[in-house]
Amino acid sequence: MSKGLAWQRVDVEAIVKKHGGSIPSERDATFVPPTNWEGILAQMDKRNAIVITGPSGTGKTTVAKALFGHYRRIVPGLDYVEPGGPGELKAKPNAGPTFFYVEDPWGKYEIGTNTSAWTAELKDRLLKANAQQKIVVTSRTDILAATVGSQADFLKQWEVRLEASHYGDRELSKMFERLVHLLSSGVLKMAAVRAKERVLQKLRTPFEIDRFVALLKAGAIPADENEDQFLLRVLDQTQTSAIEDEVQWMVPVQQDILGESLINCRVKPNVRGLSSSNTRWSITRAAIPLHPRRT
Repeated sequence: MSKGLAWQRVDVEAIVKKHGGSIPSERDATFVPPTNWEGILAQMDKRNAIVITGPSGTGKTTVAKALFGHYRRIVPGLDYVEPGGPGELKAKPNAGPTFFYVEDPWGKYEIGTNTSAWTAELKDRLLKANAQQKIVVTSRTDILAATVGSQADFLKQWEVRLEASHYGDRELSKMFERLVHLLSSGVLKMAAVRAKERVLQKLRTPFEIDRFVALLKAGAIPADENEDQFLLRVLDQTQTSAIEDEVQWMVPVQQDILGESLINCRVKPNVRGLSSSNTRWSITRAAIPLHPRRT
């Protein structure tokens, strides 16, 4: 760290990256719009609010922050706010133009404890969104469906789906190239470039590609592995960690046979077909009803 009492920008950025964060300038540079990006912009331009839904890993948060970047260039002085609770989804008196980003208000990996309050607040605030008060909400489709009940039809006015299918080979290839370009190690960068085709055959969502490059960034090719062995191991780790993110919260270890099967999925990631995004999404949908809701 730089000497002195004040933190230097480079020191802060290094800590943010070390703990999995990203720097806005880098995030802007690596963003690759999904194929429905123009439709997303059209919805925001028309209604100044949007509810982006989809399965885990399809880049909902990335798209939300890209929307802020887009409107920041258009609306002078646009402020960015992430409300901590339903009561904070209101601009302060005399506030300038504000971009509200509400991430997973009904829960991220499980149903939250404040869902009714969020639904009521969003029902009111979405109707009041305007050019000076923009609102972007992101939510997993399954969590949304399990919580909003009769309000689902109302929210559909603002809903835009973001699926893995909105990223074709072209988009995933660009995403991979831009992330790899940021690797500081020339050795790892060249290794990733050589493995690109193999990696993109297996990793089909923005989250998976981002995780793969992050794991590359965190390591180096060890002396007891060649390049192919190292990349295969990182690829397996990427898929295993993605599966763990899906199943670790769903079913307690001691629960029924399905719970035991899900745990086996975590320790046996190489079972044929298990690592695909579609399979993980099927696991999610099957296990959601077994997860006890919080009261």
